[in-house]
Amino acid sequence: ACFGQDFCPYLDKYRRHPEMGSLLLGNGKGVHFGSISRSDSEYAAKLNNIPDNTKVVAKSLAFDQELRTVNRKICRAARRTTIYSGDCDASMADVTVGRLAAAVAEKLLPDPKQFYNVSAGSDSLGLHTCVGAELHRLLVQVYDSDGDGLLTASEAATLRTVLMVNSEAAVLKAFPASHGWPFPHYYGACGRMIFVENAGDEAAHYLTHAWAIRVRVAVALMDAVIKLTDNVDQWIFYLLDLQLENFSVRLKEQSGEFVVKLIDLEHVLVVHKQDPVYTPGEVSAADVQPTVDADDGTCPIENIQCQTFYTPQLCAAGQQDINYFYVCRNLLFSNLKVLGGKVGHWTGGLLHTAPVNMKSTLLRMLTECIYDRQRVGRGQVFYKLKRYLAQSYMKDIS
Repeated sequence: ACFGQDFCPYLDKYRRHPEMGSLLLGNGKGVHFGSISRSDSEYAAKLNNIPDNTKVVAKSLAFDQELRTVNRKICRAARRTTIYSGDCDASMADVTVGRLAAAVAEKLLPDPKQFYNVSAGSDSLGLHTCVGAELHRLLVQVYDSDGDGLLTASEAATLRTVLMVNSEAAVLKAFPASHGWPFPHYYGACGRMIFVENAGDEAAHYLTHAWAIRVRVAVALMDAVIKLTDNVDQWIFYLLDLQLENFSVRLKEQSGEFVVKLIDLEHVLVVHKQDPVYTPGEVSAADVQPTVDADDGTCPIENIQCQTFYTPQLCAAGQQDINYFYVCRNLLFSNLKVLGGKVGHWTGGLLHTAPVNMKSTLLRMLTECIYDRQRVGRGQVFYKLKRYLAQSYMKDIS
């Protein structure tokens, strides 16, 4: 009932740095900063020859109460108990459930929707929401430690636990940074902790920087989102929790370029364009109640601050521009002021306090990215906006 054990032999190599602090979120969930020391070649080889004293983040991916709830579900699924009383060993129970999950996974390989509906056990949107045959095969591949093409009971139990608690580890394993995905490098798991690359400062840290820095960070962030939305591998990553705190930024010293990575992957839906879970013909508004992006539970269609989507449409790769909407609204153009039904000015986001000679053009492009009034497609507007921003700082350099 854990995320894996591949990092456990190397815990003595992990050194926590109290002076770097921890992001403790209460009830046990947190992010701890440290480094990995290397003392032998075998250790280096097993961790992909990462440099000595590499900065590492140790992440617990759930609150204590969430883990207790997962333990209760595992024990009930294994029929070890009907009322959780603390006397059920979830690790042993999950092997029992894992045997069932492995059998179901093998049986439903061409159509794994039922397997993930049953085994994920989560009401929130995440990796388990849109699993088609291609994604299922990829997950089996990365969790199949013996390479026989099938999940053992223990392997299925690990995957099941990851999906039930927080699917970030599965995304990092299936789409590694070494293959060009804008995610942190994944070093392994031990129990219910994962160990990943420290990929830099949170993007929100750059909100107070000068425009010349912010515009370059904005372009790097847009590049990362484009990679996750429109790539030759045909994968779409729907980013349903887009906040600046969920991205990291690091400056490459040699090139002077900024590198942006997504560092919180809990609420990410993954769909293969050629293998959607639903076909467009299967999707209708009656399939599911709309998921509304508004704190007060309302989202009038004319409200620029809202976006409504249907989960089956996402799983059918039917709303591929939603990432661009969220980036424009949440990260570039936040705290919008609407005056008399017309867009006035904005006070937040990476593009706040833009130069006077750029403000009107930026306002027009950002408004179109959010509203899509011209129906030319947010993707086209998004690419055009990125080019405009990149050209602005390239002119300054030249």
